[in-house]
Amino acid sequence: MTLTFRPIVDVSRDWLTLSDALPVAVHQRRMARAVMGQAIARVSEQMGVSAKDIKGRSRDKRVLSARWAVMRIGRESGLSYPSIAAHLNRDHTTVLHACKKMGIA
Repeated sequence: MTLTFRPIVDVSRDWLTLSDALPVAVHQRRMARAVMGQAIARVSEQMGVSAKDIKGRSRDKRVLSARWAVMRIGRESGLSYPSIAAHLNRDHTTVLHACKKMGIA
């Protein structure tokens, strides 16, 4: 049996250079910031919970429901767990746990 080395990425093709990838990453961060900002504002307004509470440490049932609603909106918008977590001052595993409990993970 002979093992042969086969590169994972075909570097002979210049599909995406670093200069192309950076604007994509910046765009994704801006999109995440906009989606999460709007989600927090709307959930805050509709559920009567302040944005500060949603991002805070409170474990009150009302606040948790609002926070989970924001997580759901973020996840359904295609954002990653770490991205959602960063906007809510949480760890990504906290977001993952909440999404599993909601049945969307």
